[in-house]
Amino acid sequence: MASETKTTFLFASEAVARGHPDKCCDQVSDAIVDACRGVDPDARVAVETTVKGNTLGLYGEVTMTGEVNYEQVARRTVAQIGYSAEAIDMDPRTMTVTVAIRGQEEEIGAIVDRQRTASKDEIGAGDQGLMFGYATNETPECMPMSHALAQGIQMALRAMYDCAQEQIRALVMKTGKKRHVLEAEGALDHIAFWWLRADAKSQVIVEYEKLPNGALKPLHAKRAVLSVQHSDRVAHCDYEQQLQVVVKSVLDKYAMHSDEHTEYLINIKQKTSGANWTVGGPNADAGTTGRKIIVDTYGGHGAHGGGAFSGKDATKVDRSAAYYLRYAAKSLVASGLCDRALIQVSYVIGQAEPLNIHVDSYGTGDDAQLLRVVRENFDFRPGHMIEELHLFDTARVQYADTAYHGHFGRACFPWEQPKKLSVAPPTAGMPHRQPLE
Repeated sequence: MASETKTTFLFASEAVARGHPDKCCDQVSDAIVDACRGVDPDARVAVETTVKGNTLGLYGEVTMTGEVNYEQVARRTVAQIGYSAEAIDMDPRTMTVTVAIRGQEEEIGAIVDRQRTASKDEIGAGDQGLMFGYATNETPECMPMSHALAQGIQMALRAMYDCAQEQIRALVMKTGKKRHVLEAEGALDHIAFWWLRADAKSQVIVEYEKLPNGALKPLHAKRAVLSVQHSDRVAHCDYEQQLQVVVKSVLDKYAMHSDEHTEYLINIKQKTSGANWTVGGPNADAGTTGRKIIVDTYGGHGAHGGGAFSGKDATKVDRSAAYYLRYAAKSLVASGLCDRALIQVSYVIGQAEPLNIHVDSYGTGDDAQLLRVVRENFDFRPGHMIEELHLFDTARVQYADTAYHGHFGRACFPWEQPKKLSVAPPTAGMPHRQPLE
């Protein structure tokens, strides 16, 4: 009997560092959402940020009781990201901040005002739109492998960056010398990753096998790409091996490194042409809130409705429904009802009930049965989604924490805790799998 031919393909996902200019904008916008919620838990917020050079702009609408110093929030967030000097990224002390934030437009505001006094059952969608949630059993986090790796590299890199910056600050305090002086003197050379700046991008290409039932089996990482902003006092040969060790450690965590198949491309532009990456962040490129929505979600797997999350309070279904859909999809996969799940809903402004609910398991489950399970276990009315996931609770959810390293796949968020589903016994045609540990 002839053996079956495997169906394999390559799939890429990317991630960016906290210091990427678009991610800077996401973080500032979400810091403003949190600041408004801290003053008025019922605040309605829609704020976007733009950056270029040493200039930052805030634009949007806020309906709340109380006041927030938006400029102060922006400067503090930019400093936390790690930007420090106009010449290499952005200076939070001297940057120009423009604020164009007003109350909600009157016609939309009439709907918003009613929502602020509505019951949990009555809170309607803040806008029309469609949203998706996705989950897959490729990783313990129920995230696509390629995206888990790309985000994991950024998390590992940021840990190295933060550790180095802490040691550098201590040395600056101890010596009374400015950082650039210590760099010139070689006084930082003993600190691992002292040369690392805030901006970076990663990309991982994974080879997958598509199984006959529609499930995906990651085989290995084919290529792992990392580009980092660095000090002008280091050469590529000084750091290539250090960064490859960081990247490989992430691949090893998921058993995705292969001596035979995996290629590492570290700051390849500098290696091949000698071109440095010493200027990054807003100095190198303009940034805007909501331009990294694929990085924020599933790395190109599943689907995306097009609406950004950052800068929006939880009454905006672009955010709350996307979180709740991830919660539902992950619960299906974690319970063993399917290997992959994509769920879509859509809304119209002012109405609570979604216009549709769609479930696609890619052939790994019985979609009609899964739809029934979803309808019986999840309530997609905004008020109920907000309550179940604690999206108004500032002690449980700080949106600024979601604005980097991805909104999904991190156990610290309520929507990443799978729900124990009430499921009728499997019927004919509905596969039964063991729940994920």
